[in-house]
Amino acid sequence: MTRCILLLALGASLFCVAGCESTPKYDISVVEPTAWGSDWSHVTGQVVVNKADSDGIYRLYLMNPDGSGEQAFASTHPALPQRTTGSGNWHPSGKYIVFVAEKAQHDGASSLATPGWGGYSDLWIATADGASAWQLTDTPNDADHGTLIPIFSPDGSRLAWTERVAGADLLDPRYQFGTWELKVADFVDGPSGPSLANVETLTPGGSGFFETGGFSPDGGSLLFTSDATTGDVWDSQIFRIDLATGDVTQLTTTGYNEHPRYTPAGKIMWMSNREATLGGTDWWQMDADGSSQSRFSYFNEPFQPGCSGLPVWVGPVPPENWSPDGTFFLGDVETDVLTAAGEVRKVTLPR
Repeated sequence: MTRCILLLALGASLFCVAGCESTPKYDISVVEPTAWGSDWSHVTGQVVVNKADSDGIYRLYLMNPDGSGEQAFASTHPALPQRTTGSGNWHPSGKYIVFVAEKAQHDGASSLATPGWGGYSDLWIATADGASAWQLTDTPNDADHGTLIPIFSPDGSRLAWTERVAGADLLDPRYQFGTWELKVADFVDGPSGPSLANVETLTPGGSGFFETGGFSPDGGSLLFTSDATTGDVWDSQIFRIDLATGDVTQLTTTGYNEHPRYTPAGKIMWMSNREATLGGTDWWQMDADGSSQSRFSYFNEPFQPGCSGLPVWVGPVPPENWSPDGTFFLGDVETDVLTAAGEVRKVTLPR
């Protein structure tokens, strides 16, 4: 808050406080100040997160929901490439964690495989104790390919993720993040270990930027982010695709939008830069049909809870990150987009 006040004193006219007069009714605490990418299994009671080691490489860690009991996950497993791992997602059974892992050898910089960037990476899965691990995909080993954000369906029978199929074209606003495709497959837990079957590629609206969102509660549809209707990756919107019919519904129309997930109450929470005075992003909520869109957090507004005086970028809030009684959730806040540094915050709602 001190930095917020100082910045206002130096140039109050730069800040728009419209819509921020009413303090949001939630409490915020930081449960892990050096990690992000949180996903909470209510079966095991553990949260998987991304955390940079002393060498600057991100790896997976497990912790309790309050940040205690932190321990490295599968970091020395002989089957795994001993490089970047991240974007962990628990299987609903609590038996497995699926994640993105950097290839053991490649020509590019290891930083390009930072979780959320997706370069030179494949999908892997490991048992909850880290004792066994299997590779699920094998993308071409070049700068044009990689993987992002694997997500299980609520019943664990399907897996969705994103694959890059061409590198960035900085001169074309539609491809400045590269060309990406949505993937959906059946998850098979067979006698010789987990595998994927019936892989389907989805690029509704043509090639461009696509990024996995969350499955609907019944598993029949998938939320995603895309620039398909805008032709500009910096104007990406939120969509829902019916996985049986292929019908697509656009849910947002303005601003930069990303990371949509359903809440246990059936709403959709996502990230948007709308109204963000400091230039970062905040959480917004809407009904499942896209109506009743409203801002939830004000981390990029002076004098508001969670404001540091510098821009921050919120991450996805998976439905499993909500407490069983619905009184709080765990959410990620990225504090530096260049290094992917971030923290896990606990957001407590009023009773």
